[in-house]
Amino acid sequence: MEKMKLSIIVCAYNEQDSIKKCIEELLDQVINHNNIEIIIIDNDSEDQTYYIALECIKNSLFKNIRLFSIKHCPLTGSRNFGLNVARGDYITYVDADGYVMNNWLVKLKENIQNGFDIFSGSVSINPSSSFFSKGIFYSHFLPSLESSKNKIIGANMAFKRSKLLSVKGFHTVPTSRGDETLVFSLLKEKFKSLKIIYDKSCKVVNSYPHKTSIWLYQQIDEGISGRSIDDSLYKRIITSIFKLPSFILPIILLFDFFSNISSKIYLILLFLLFIRHLFRFQYYSNSIKTGFKNLGIQYILFFPILILGSIFLDFGYLFGLIYQRERNYIISNPGKLLKKYPN
Repeated sequence: MEKMKLSIIVCAYNEQDSIKKCIEELLDQVINHNNIEIIIIDNDSEDQTYYIALECIKNSLFKNIRLFSIKHCPLTGSRNFGLNVARGDYITYVDADGYVMNNWLVKLKENIQNGFDIFSGSVSINPSSSFFSKGIFYSHFLPSLESSKNKIIGANMAFKRSKLLSVKGFHTVPTSRGDETLVFSLLKEKFKSLKIIYDKSCKVVNSYPHKTSIWLYQQIDEGISGRSIDDSLYKRIITSIFKLPSFILPIILLFDFFSNISSKIYLILLFLLFIRHLFRFQYYSNSIKTGFKNLGIQYILFFPILILGSIFLDFGYLFGLIYQRERNYIISNPGKLLKKYPN
């Protein structure tokens, strides 16, 4: 029997509208590969996700595919369940609310042949997505990925299995976001040398917020998770100094209606706010370039939303700083197995 080289793990919760396409796109690319397996983890969905996935598997000619239903747990627990049952030398995760693009597997296999410890591909968006989803993707999500030093993204990431097991998989974080960044940090702390690859030609289509309020809430979550991952006291102090104006300025503006606030205070806060956004120059630069290229003049509508998003990101960080004095994460326990196919 050929040794399993790659395990593709799909974690799903209430994804009945997208799980079929997700699985079918994977099956189209793996059908002739005996050393690849697909593992579907249904996180005790309340809709028909499990049964739609089951039907796809039963109708497929590809036999290296398994379906598990587990008691509901955080996404990190679902990912760890997949890690525990996987047999491949390499583990890759894709989201059930998206699908892999053409040549995704070809590109991933090329990188596996070259060897890596951590791998991240890129993302795209469904052409039929809403106006806001497209706008926030091209103005924020894609530029953020391209400008980040840590390009790992949960919708399209892979690991050498032995490395991921060495840190006991994924850990819980205070919010539903940031667990992939945390595991990236833990691996960098444990190993002095890691081979990390980012291949933007290896793409998946993913879903994105369809309205402003959802995205701003995600920004708060990102900020809280960023604080929980950051363990350097010096970095926390410096970061907080430059993030504070986002919190203090609105309060001072409110009080300024009732009493005169010194202009020096405004100047200091505005200077710190300017430095804060100067640190995000690469992000804003990529946003402008990518935004105008894909959205045209409509990008102008989204730039103020990005500034507002940065403020909400800072709120999240400061909120995490107040309520989480230490790094706040634990190893995420996999959900209890409820049923599986094949038995």
